[in-house]
Amino acid sequence: HLDPVQARGVDVVATHGWTVGPGYTQVTAAYNYNETEVVSGGLESNVAGRRVFEEGIPQHGASVTLRYSLGAWDLGGRARYYGPWTDYSGTGGEDIFQKFDAETFVDLWAGYQFRNGLTVRVGAENVFDTYPDEATLQAVRGLIYSRNAPYDTDGAKYYIRLDLAL
Repeated sequence: HLDPVQARGVDVVATHGWTVGPGYTQVTAAYNYNETEVVSGGLESNVAGRRVFEEGIPQHGASVTLRYSLGAWDLGGRARYYGPWTDYSGTGGEDIFQKFDAETFVDLWAGYQFRNGLTVRVGAENVFDTYPDEATLQAVRGLIYSRNAPYDTDGAKYYIRLDLAL
């Protein structure tokens, strides 16, 4: 039988590393392309259902990570890109859509590995405190940002992480 929704895509990842001074640098770039198409099952004639499946997640996503290791130290940064996408809010019996712009977020971290197997990492996700477009169609639910966003909508987050290798 034929699935009512068909998805196809491609992931490409490339990593390159080299010695820089006394340390080691590594760059990883990743790109993702997704295409979703409603082909049967009743959704092909339902405009709202079709758009939810075909436009509800970004078609394009990418990230670039730069990492520098020097002895017990590990420093890094990452840029994460999410392409445009469409949200759906069925309110008042109407099908309402909102198109969201592409977003890019930057993360940074620094870590230190002690001899006893303990690693301490301090970092920030979304270091520039970037927020997506406001979800004008979700306001009736008390939301500022879309609950369906493919990324976190809470702004910057800071953390301290402890790892223990036994």
